Amino acid sequence: MKTTILLSILGAAICLSSCHHKEYTCHCDGGLQGGANITIKEPSKSKAEKACDDYNAADGGAADGYFNCKLN
Repeated sequence: MKTTILLSILGAAICLSSCHHKEYTCHCDGGLQGGANITIKEPSKSKAEKACDDYNAADGGAADGYFNCKLN
């Protein structure tokens, strides 16, 4: 019984630690200030890269849009 409880607690701890969102910094050029560092919280680097890429202004976007956004 103690082994089952211990394994359950260990499994829960592993699950909680793997679900933790890490902070990544996305640097973009442009914008009203001439550039920005944006903090992104995602569980993986690939998801953070996607979120950072989403900050890029679409073609024909506003004059204050960001471009060349990449993770640091």
